[in-house]
Amino acid sequence: MSSWRVTRVFLGSAISVLEARRFVTAFLPTWPDLDDAVLIVSELATNAVRHTNSGRPGGRFIVSLEVIGSTLGLAVQDEGGPALPSAPPPVSDRDGRAGPGAGLGTVREVGRGWRRERTNRVGRPGSDTLGHGAVLMCFSPHPAPLWPQYQEIDWQPPRRDGRVRVVEWTCDCRRPVYELCGSGGLYYLRRTAQGERAAESVRAVWAETHRLWIALLTGRAR
Repeated sequence: MSSWRVTRVFLGSAISVLEARRFVTAFLPTWPDLDDAVLIVSELATNAVRHTNSGRPGGRFIVSLEVIGSTLGLAVQDEGGPALPSAPPPVSDRDGRAGPGAGLGTVREVGRGWRRERTNRVGRPGSDTLGHGAVLMCFSPHPAPLWPQYQEIDWQPPRRDGRVRVVEWTCDCRRPVYELCGSGGLYYLRRTAQGERAAESVRAVWAETHRLWIALLTGRAR
């Protein structure tokens, strides 16, 4: 049974909702219920931008996809607001169409179930975090199993330099933990395994390092 997880951080703007939809489509092009998956992420991302601190200047939200066999898990992490999100009863206008506030109700109807949680911190020690927010559904990215032929990353001893910003990371319930980091205008991957010294990939521009990060998460590099 194949399984993989992938996550991405988006700016808290309306255009990012479209980007989140494309993100789902890119990783699930042949998924049988792709339209439903895109709809759920679109509704949750829209909710994050419109009704939480993610929609403020500089705000962000995180989208996570998890596939375990024939089961798909989706998650959107926002920066929080005055209260936990809730799915209201369906609201329809005179024509029977869903009215304002029906977004999370749509998620409830389309998905098998959803989970809402308050979280005090999202991220790893020393990283940028999204602060006090809410997790909708599930969120815990893990690298996918390796493909038969995969790229071997050139892991090197860590450098000691200026401020390091952790942009994305894998769940620390599995070792090693991988992080996408930025420092001095360049980006790199960091690998931390229990009982081993941390290692880093070669530093490069964002586009190149992000492609390597996606390859790692999808099992095409390690």
